[in-house]
Amino acid sequence: MPETFEILANFLERYSTEAEGADFGEPSEETRFKLRQFGAGRLSRKEQDELLEVLKEHPRWIASLAQEVKALRRTEIKSAESFKWNKGNTLSRTTSPH
Repeated sequence: MPETFEILANFLERYSTEAEGADFGEPSEETRFKLRQFGAGRLSRKEQDELLEVLKEHPRWIASLAQEVKALRRTEIKSAESFKWNKGNTLSRTTSPH
């Protein structure tokens, strides 16, 4: 996936003036869902390519993608905090103090 972002970054660097002029409004709920799926690595190659074409037309939506990835990281960190290493190098879920 890093190669995909590099391609997108190069495109935006070369064509930022034209690409920025093509942005209209916020992404739809369907597009936001696809951005979440893309950020989580759950889209097929074809779906990724289609979404990248949409992002080329709406480069400001890349910020929405970044927000989705950040949200996933926060969720993963919270999830990881609920586990601890036991003797014998096994993981177990800790109990919540709530």
